[in-house]
Amino acid sequence: RVGRALRAIHGSEEAANAMGVNTPRYKLMVFVLSAVYASVAGVFLTHFNGGIGPSEAAVMKSVSYVAIVAVGGMANLWGALVIGILLNYLSLRGYFGSYDEFVFGGILIVIMLFFPDGLLKKESFREAGVIRALRRIRELFAGGRS
Repeated sequence: RVGRALRAIHGSEEAANAMGVNTPRYKLMVFVLSAVYASVAGVFLTHFNGGIGPSEAAVMKSVSYVAIVAVGGMANLWGALVIGILLNYLSLRGYFGSYDEFVFGGILIVIMLFFPDGLLKKESFREAGVIRALRRIRELFAGGRS
């Protein structure tokens, strides 16, 4: 029942209201649950680092977290997990040197252009053929006119 209500709210909040779903209650429930997850993650991070400071919430870290979710796909937990592990592995191994942010930004731009629904979505792989990519590039250079 909760899953159906959340899917209905995700699709259209007005339609969910019309169907009798108590949207404020479910939105509050999701907000509280996400706050619990964030607080548990903060506790683990503080314990692991032995302390926490402002550098833990730097702008580039926040941007990279949002980029990982965007690249993996908003509705796909596995996509965000795989992309997060891959990018963190490459960063920690030092493959990009001091150009981590530049490379991550480039990867983000390319994936958002050609895979707007996320990289690990089945439909994205089917739709992202050469013809579609060339059409997209032509549209970009034509200023949105095709």
